[in-house]
Amino acid sequence: MKFTIKARLPSKAIIGLIILVIALALFLVKNQEKDDWIDISNDDPITDEQLEDSDSEDTAVIEETIVVELAGQVNNPSVYILTKGSRVYQAIELAGGLTEEADTRNTNLAAYLQDEMKIYIPSKEEVEAMEEQTGTKAGSDYVGGSATKNTSVQSNIVNINTANSTQLQQLRGVGPATADKIIEYRKEYGQFKSIEDIMNVSGIGEKTFENLKNFITVE
Repeated sequence: MKFTIKARLPSKAIIGLIILVIALALFLVKNQEKDDWIDISNDDPITDEQLEDSDSEDTAVIEETIVVELAGQVNNPSVYILTKGSRVYQAIELAGGLTEEADTRNTNLAAYLQDEMKIYIPSKEEVEAMEEQTGTKAGSDYVGGSATKNTSVQSNIVNINTANSTQLQQLRGVGPATADKIIEYRKEYGQFKSIEDIMNVSGIGEKTFENLKNFITVE
């Protein structure tokens, strides 16, 4: 007797189960892709914020700089950019240091710099001439540590009632001709009673006075 074995075809239940498994797998894959997309989108605002903070920091750095001019007895007289809060000695270092003829006895090297300031370092000859004219020994204001925060940076503050031609020319916009006019005015009319009186000198108007007023005194 011969027996014939026939393979049974998958039942409908098995086919349904297979379809369910495939559908579940597709759902999980799709859901994972969605989660990845959400994670990426959530990171975007953080990146933008970091960029904004970086831009703000760069702007702050630009705003915290000052520009000063170094003149007189420094090795490289020029205009220099420094960080706000810098001191006179730091500006001198940028200018290559002092020359052998420099005299800083009237210079407060520890003073803070201000934007648009002109720093003039006089020579030994100029300081000696000032000593003879004023009768005051150079550096006497600093003896015993008497110098204060409000003390002149150095000879940068010029007394227009006593300054000679060389000292007057330390001022921005004052050349030999204008310096001579100031001296002639003093001889003819006497000392200036206020710094505003310098505008009575021919060639010095309001615009020039605005550039001078923070660097001159009559006392």
